[in-house]
Amino acid sequence: MDQKNKFFSFCIVMSTFFHQYGSFLPGVTLGELMLILTLAFVLLFDGFDLNIEKTKMLIQFYGLCLLLTLLSFLLQQHDFIAVSTFKVFSRWVRYFAYVVFIVISADKLNANYALKVYRYFCIFISFYIILQTLGYYAFNFALPIKILPLPFSRESDMYELFSGFDKYYYRAYGPFAEPGYAAKFLLPGLALSLYDSLNGHKNIALVMLISAGIIFTTSVQGLLLCVFSYIYFGFSLLLNKKFPISFKPVKIFFIGLSVLILTCVFYSLGIFDTPIERISSIYTVSQGGTLARGSTGIRVYRGFALFAVLPILYKIIGVGLGNLGNFVIENNIYTNFDYFFTSLNQFEYVNAISGLLLSSGIIGGIYFVSLLTSLVKHITNQYKLIFFQMVILFFGDDSIFSMHAVLYFSLIYIGYVNTNNYTYLRYENEIVKQR
Repeated sequence: MDQKNKFFSFCIVMSTFFHQYGSFLPGVTLGELMLILTLAFVLLFDGFDLNIEKTKMLIQFYGLCLLLTLLSFLLQQHDFIAVSTFKVFSRWVRYFAYVVFIVISADKLNANYALKVYRYFCIFISFYIILQTLGYYAFNFALPIKILPLPFSRESDMYELFSGFDKYYYRAYGPFAEPGYAAKFLLPGLALSLYDSLNGHKNIALVMLISAGIIFTTSVQGLLLCVFSYIYFGFSLLLNKKFPISFKPVKIFFIGLSVLILTCVFYSLGIFDTPIERISSIYTVSQGGTLARGSTGIRVYRGFALFAVLPILYKIIGVGLGNLGNFVIENNIYTNFDYFFTSLNQFEYVNAISGLLLSSGIIGGIYFVSLLTSLVKHITNQYKLIFFQMVILFFGDDSIFSMHAVLYFSLIYIGYVNTNNYTYLRYENEIVKQR
């Protein structure tokens, strides 16, 4: 395979990690800069010969969101007092760039090489998290979080907000700026390794390694989706008889015993205490009160609370891409889930699903559901698990147009099945092309 496509595949995988670091260009992260340069390199030599059949609905979705935004702006006629016109426009460009990254990745990604790089990096991150955690509990010393001599790209007030929620208990960050980032990066690796374990028992060790890495982050999203991944994998085996199952009862017993022992060790260390407490408090948070102003309230409920109080017109067409801060501040909208010490970033922080409804309304939401429905029909089981991980993360993640979405969509499109003239089945390290 062409070396430039290999390099592009490497950058797609690594861009999520490097996205947390700033570049020498203001407003552009190191991960984004990597992708911009490699895309320019690929397009320079390949031209704009792109097959967008797989991603045309994604392109149409962005176009629809932009049209709804322009319509909403014409009706609002506000003054952009919180977020400048230039910054709102720059957000549109950034979102479009993410769509372009996904479109080109779906067409030009070297699947074998990308999966190989991704698996190796999952192994490194998981080992790093485990060593970081063992060092903390055994020697009261943890490996550094920032492993590159570069500043983090994230806004400091958001960092302080969420680190403040977590400062009363230990969390393994790995080499990421936030434990949730590490968990989100590792989850597709868990999905891939679960299905790889069907082809050989040596891959079971990778399943356990990545699972431990996710658990040690104590990320609520990570823990819930780790459990979900195991359940989905189990049901997919029961419902699909084509999967080769060669596990012997003795090996199954030892695998189950190992999981039980590790669970008991983790529980005795108190690793599960806070995540379980936060999961159990989800309903309580939804009822308001002091707990509503914590991390769970902001991530899960605040966006939907904002959508509930929008005028009917803006429920239908949205308030515009990148414009939530302006609309909330100019219309003096507050919810029970707003943090006491507010800032622009906190005014704008909502999860991806509610953020879509707020920015593009019910119309945008309906089209996005159509996009997802069409996509899930065309991907194989191994990659459907990554698809469902992504969709669930959208209920706690910050944006559909994000670098995490680039990684997830890029991996999902590896398992895309073209049902027109050819079928592309990508599994393990082979690509089978059949008429």
